[in-house]
Amino acid sequence: KFLVIRDSSLNNLNKLKFPEGMILPTDLFWFGVNEIKQAWKAIHYYENLISEKPTILIGDLNSNTVWDRKSRLGNHSYLVHRLAAKNIKSVYHHFFSQLHRKEFHPTLFLYRHRNKQYHLDYCFASADHVIKDVKVGAFEDWAKHSDHVPVFVCFENV
Repeated sequence: KFLVIRDSSLNNLNKLKFPEGMILPTDLFWFGVNEIKQAWKAIHYYENLISEKPTILIGDLNSNTVWDRKSRLGNHSYLVHRLAAKNIKSVYHHFFSQLHRKEFHPTLFLYRHRNKQYHLDYCFASADHVIKDVKVGAFEDWAKHSDHVPVFVCFENV
């Protein structure tokens, strides 16, 4: 059973879903999203808050620079650039020294096909978080559950 925290000011975007009764840090701003449009809205709406508080933004953004359109303001590259300006980086890309669009570890296997691989699931964190470890689930272990595999992140100070 999960507790869903909602923010009605952003058209009922879901915040992260945590097991009911879980105690979360109160000195940290958590926000979960499930598409690039929601992430783009969130970073603009919460701009002051993410500038002032340690921040983690996670979710299936259904986005990668491979699909960027230059004319679209809220594309993936724009989001990455905007977050980087606030010293918030993709934990995966930072930990593995990867460039967006050049990821070694896919997180989506479209229609569960191994040859249709993309990296669409992200954890962005502000620089105050020390990354201890990052792992990406294996296709073999997760294909029966979803076309996505999880990104596991361990911070030293959360």
